[in-house]
Amino acid sequence: MLPEADPPAGNDAPCAAELLVHRRPARILLAEDMAMNRELITAMLQGAGHRVDAVPNGQQAVEAVQRGAYDLVLMDVHMPELDGHCATRAIRGLPPPVGSIPILAMSASALPDEVQRCHDAGMNGHIAKPVDRATMLDAIDGALGWAVQGGRAAEHPDGAPRSGAVPETFMAVESIPLRQPLDRAMLAQLSDELGEESCARLAVAFLDELPQRMSRLRKSRESGSPLAEAQALIAPAASLGLVRLASACRALSAALRAGRRHEAEGLADSVLDAAEEGAEALRDTLSRGRETSRFKSLAKDIVRTP
Repeated sequence: MLPEADPPAGNDAPCAAELLVHRRPARILLAEDMAMNRELITAMLQGAGHRVDAVPNGQQAVEAVQRGAYDLVLMDVHMPELDGHCATRAIRGLPPPVGSIPILAMSASALPDEVQRCHDAGMNGHIAKPVDRATMLDAIDGALGWAVQGGRAAEHPDGAPRSGAVPETFMAVESIPLRQPLDRAMLAQLSDELGEESCARLAVAFLDELPQRMSRLRKSRESGSPLAEAQALIAPAASLGLVRLASACRALSAALRAGRRHEAEGLADSVLDAAEEGAEALRDTLSRGRETSRFKSLAKDIVRTP
């Protein structure tokens, strides 16, 4: 479905409703290995009118774009089997139009070297995790060349970045306070944005995955590299308001990337402690919500989660 005609000349401030008409629905492929992130991002995209398919790794993303007609790929950078960089290079090696599909990277790091690596792999932009809904939709609009008020203009008519230019479609990762295990206002905001049912699915998926994630972190810690598990937890923890866990994972990831192994040992303990404390705080908050209108449906599902 093509966008409708542009508004008449001189109409410099179209209303929000008109802008929504111009933003056509797109069929998007989401490649993300963590179930909670898939749920969260899918809910954000569907709420904006997009159609979404999701796959858990880069290899399946490469296979999916060859089977279906997608307008854009949201590609997690750190995934099993085939990471986002390798998957993007594989897609770029395919014949057009598949090989030229816009691809936006997603990762917990927005550092210049990470953004440059994504650009070098052939990606059209970078979105930092935890994903901000408005920033993500703005980046999608830019990659597809849509003119949306307040959004970024396409870097090139076909959606590809200009030669030698590093895309700027990423947000800075804000620091998160270390003191509190759960920011209830952030959890309430997520429920308001996505609705209680979607928020319930996200919370259940996170609490279901957390024990396995912590087990893998302990094992990878023994083998010397828990970086992947620490990075994977940053976005979902921050989205649910588990601020201490998100901060601990960020600190551990930074120490490991910098080669500070001795410091990383203590930070790994902090991640494990924060995960246990955060899960308990999340369950407690949602269980208490049974007595109020907020989180009523959330609590009903959460209390059954081990």
